[in-house]
Amino acid sequence: MPATGHLMKYGVTAALSTALMAAAAWAGPAASASTTAIRDRATLASVSCPGGFRGVVPPGQHSGTNWCMAVGTYIVKFKSHALAQVWNGSKWRLVPRVPGTELSSVSCLTGSFCVAAGGPTGAEQWNGHAWRTVNMGKPDGGLNGVTCGSPKSCTLIFPRLNGPEVQSWNGGTKWQVQTKTTNVCFGPAGAPCGLASVSCGNATNCVAVGTTQYQFSSDQKPSSVVWNGKRWAFSQPPGVGDPAAMNAVSCAGRFCMAVGGGSADFLQGTIAIAATWNAATRTWADVSPDLGHICNQKAACAWASVIACGSPKLCVTLGPAGPQAWDGQGWQPAPTVHTGAGSSLGALSCGQNFCVAVGYQRIGKIRHSLTEIWKAGSWTLQKPVDPF
Repeated sequence: MPATGHLMKYGVTAALSTALMAAAAWAGPAASASTTAIRDRATLASVSCPGGFRGVVPPGQHSGTNWCMAVGTYIVKFKSHALAQVWNGSKWRLVPRVPGTELSSVSCLTGSFCVAAGGPTGAEQWNGHAWRTVNMGKPDGGLNGVTCGSPKSCTLIFPRLNGPEVQSWNGGTKWQVQTKTTNVCFGPAGAPCGLASVSCGNATNCVAVGTTQYQFSSDQKPSSVVWNGKRWAFSQPPGVGDPAAMNAVSCAGRFCMAVGGGSADFLQGTIAIAATWNAATRTWADVSPDLGHICNQKAACAWASVIACGSPKLCVTLGPAGPQAWDGQGWQPAPTVHTGAGSSLGALSCGQNFCVAVGYQRIGKIRHSLTEIWKAGSWTLQKPVDPF
């Protein structure tokens, strides 16, 4: 987590950026494989749908237009097992013989290439038929939140205490923290800063977002670093408010959407901010939703905990302000199916014309995996396919 410092601007503390970035780091309800409370239960922590607009698909690999993989954990008789499920556009099925006790995040480029965090070695690869150990070295901090732009290029956020930075893998066996090019903490020591989230649309477009403070007493702004296939470079996204931060980002092809929040003195609280990135023109555009006052001036909050985009005309968020959907022109509420107390959705991914949200739900006395599909403007609840 980034250092919080002691910023005070118009009565808003530096906790704003800390909480916004914590929202991005939240791994969803499947972060724990604790065996207490419920004997038999399942939880999905992450999902990846490679059918989004990514550009050219490598020869011999299908695009996975209506295909997704979701991962997590399940417990039977107080023993934990890794869980993986795949969706073929109409129904879910279990993936057999998943190694380890838990998979916590997954990134898929096609139906025959996925990289997941967890398993016996901390990194597992799906080849379309089975899981195998990936010789990816040992990234500092693990593979949680990994995103891959190509089979030989993956990134994640490395949680340095003085400001999280990007950690990259180039197809070899070692991970490299891009300290000089992705460190956005170039303000005073102790000021709130760092990167919170990263996403790759393809091999030549990755975006990481967070916050930077330029002066100790003012000017805490959203920040980002962008990858063009050769190098990382700083880029300033738009966003009203001071302090302000971006806490989550999702990319599809050359398009990315970043979300966050900023303090608005005229509303005496925090407002939502959002911006789109066009990798072709290397420009940002402000597309912030008009959600009004999100929380009071002394509280820190984020309107969206996670975001997923399948194309420039399809992005969906989950978070405290309620699910929102972007259609290329504006934002609209996108309420999920109500599944009662003991249920939660915490992870998202989108194809070109659909999105999938995953988490858990309580049915009777058993916690099951929860999946909902967003298509044609509404959510559809899916039937659990847990191994119990």
